[in-house]
Amino acid sequence: MTFNILAIRQIEEDDEPGMYPLLTPERRLAFEEEDGRDPMYHQVTAVSVREAREAGSREVFGLSAISADLLVTGGRVALVCARYDKGGGWWGSPGTALLLNAVSMIRARIRSRGKALVGHVRYVWLEAVGFSPKKGLLDVNQIRLVLRDGTVGSPRTLYLDLTFGKYADTAEIARAICMRTARQRLSFGLEMSDQERAEFERLANPLRPAEPEKGQFALYRMPRYWKAAPRTAGISKLR
Repeated sequence: MTFNILAIRQIEEDDEPGMYPLLTPERRLAFEEEDGRDPMYHQVTAVSVREAREAGSREVFGLSAISADLLVTGGRVALVCARYDKGGGWWGSPGTALLLNAVSMIRARIRSRGKALVGHVRYVWLEAVGFSPKKGLLDVNQIRLVLRDGTVGSPRTLYLDLTFGKYADTAEIARAICMRTARQRLSFGLEMSDQERAEFERLANPLRPAEPEKGQFALYRMPRYWKAAPRTAGISKLR
């Protein structure tokens, strides 16, 4: 199994438990107990997954010109795009699960099959969250989620970059994700060092950071996280 955060999934498909969101019959996010009752909703216009390299990063795939639902819950950041076939185009590297060179052949059957583009980053996996605001005509308004893939071989560091409309306050969205992550970690009851606890307490209500340089991300970094894998896909498994 290669985990690339996002995948095209069918209603109630769960062959890799916990690694991808479940869908309701309406192709919406199926909520979990850990999500709580006060999710934040946002619209995302493009998605991109990148793999970190010694010199920069390599883009695995992406999809532009979409309208996807992004939910920031009590336990994860989840994305659902029921009309991914209406996007402005896929791109990526050969061999990846989402490089759909033949997507036009299945568009007519997507809705009858009840599929959607889905993905989530559980807070237990989150290594860092950051933002890159729109500063000029050619810039984009983005959030970056950083995690480690622990499913196969040596762990890969993955970036999930989410693009928002030009009026979205990505600095505040990143801050909200940071706060919810830290508060969930503090509620675990897990043993942690005094330094880790102090840092999570700071991140539970962090100051808004200075805006980054053009094209860069300002990041909140978690002092502890777990690699993305089936064994870490639920809080109960970590206790």
